[in-house]
Amino acid sequence: MTTEFSGIKPIAFYLPQFYETEYNNEWWGQGFTEWTSARRGERLFPGHHQPQLPPTGENDLGFHNQTDLKILKAQAALAKAYGIYGFCHYFYWFGGRRVLDKPTDLMLANPDVDMPFCLSWANENWSRRWDGGDTDILIPQDYDPERYHELASDLMPYFSDPRYITSGGEVLFLIYRPDEIPDLARLAEEIKKAAIASGHKGAMVLGTETFCLPGQQPDPRENGLDGNVEFPPHGTSTMQVHTIERGDEPAFGGMVFDHFNAFLTTLKRPAPDYPLFRGLFPAWDNTARRGRRANIFAGSSPQLFANWFSAQASWTREHHEVERQFIFLNAWNEWAEGAHFEPDTDNGLAYLETLRGVLSGESPASHPYDWDRGDVEGYRAAAEPVFGLEAFFKAGGFNDDAALPYQLVLPPGAMPPAKTKVAAKAEAKSQPVDNMHLAPKRASWLEHLKRARSLKDVKTALWIGGVHDYPQTGFQKFTTALILGLSKSGKP
Repeated sequence: MTTEFSGIKPIAFYLPQFYETEYNNEWWGQGFTEWTSARRGERLFPGHHQPQLPPTGENDLGFHNQTDLKILKAQAALAKAYGIYGFCHYFYWFGGRRVLDKPTDLMLANPDVDMPFCLSWANENWSRRWDGGDTDILIPQDYDPERYHELASDLMPYFSDPRYITSGGEVLFLIYRPDEIPDLARLAEEIKKAAIASGHKGAMVLGTETFCLPGQQPDPRENGLDGNVEFPPHGTSTMQVHTIERGDEPAFGGMVFDHFNAFLTTLKRPAPDYPLFRGLFPAWDNTARRGRRANIFAGSSPQLFANWFSAQASWTREHHEVERQFIFLNAWNEWAEGAHFEPDTDNGLAYLETLRGVLSGESPASHPYDWDRGDVEGYRAAAEPVFGLEAFFKAGGFNDDAALPYQLVLPPGAMPPAKTKVAAKAEAKSQPVDNMHLAPKRASWLEHLKRARSLKDVKTALWIGGVHDYPQTGFQKFTTALILGLSKSGKP
């Protein structure tokens, strides 16, 4: 049966870290897997969806081990049953050294794991902070152009598999951090040669839009790539929500964002000249990995996901031929990031059922977006009463709960002033921060500070609500640190 979105092919990113490795045992302790991180999730405020853990019934995936072939088959069957077209496995390659390779290679060795797949080179440093940065490095990434042919050669067994995802006879290959790679065009050429040697017409090499602000991505074709893939929450812009501390609790060092506003910002993105494949996430909350320094998107729900996915699917139909109608889902199993389609004890199959419902047309989006009209503000007015944070607050999801360390409140103006506590003299303190990169945000933040001048209680810490680009800017770091510092002493 042909439906509106019959040609849409959702591809979910797949993390192969749910089994023991000698590296993780050495660095994190014997028996460490991604489940170790997931179990650390702490509920920080009313309405907070933590910890996120899998159901453990007889027919559930449970706390599974990805070196169990039955688990790989069960994951594939579950994903396909609900409309996921394929998995994009992260491929960890450090100058010829492979890690987290067993699940992918077990899948490769067993053709009866009935699931199309492609690969994304996770080309960043392996660090103790889980951020790919340049500190606390456990395995450094190697970018020697003379070794690019080795990487391409190591990809050939995967390219040769009939399950490998192709488009127009070209294999699909992603690069997580293309901005890090010297002579990127040379690498892309080596990958294309390997694809041809594997029996294909070539390769469609795509860059993932990571660690960049909306609209600031360069044209990937200038560096030898064929297009880009969105990777939210990277590249989204949204509103922060306040977190108010209780008593002597330590300062919350993370960020709480508005999921609905993140979705709205993706509607405003103009279609670029280069091929772009849209992406989205069901939810995001890395409390399990980062504790009280987490980034949390509040207001996530299967219904909100349905509308975001529907909008991306409509855009994809308009901009891509049927064989290239891929949408990337972040992710199948990022449990420690709070981004997973695998069922958990709270939501069960809800996100998967929502995906299947939108694809089949049986449960279409409640608020479909009209790309031809392009009226984002009109859409906001219609959908915000249902999906905005005020709706969640009014529903009682974030009511006071003295047993939890923090409470959420909305940005200034959205809630009565009594719910907002801020250090009024921070405005004067923030004046020294000024440069070309940060100046566009200054006016917005200072306006929020001015609106809070009349509030006198500075004993409780909070976040100032304002437009926030991901990743955060230095000015926001400065003002946040200033407010938190003031709040502890109650003095400017």
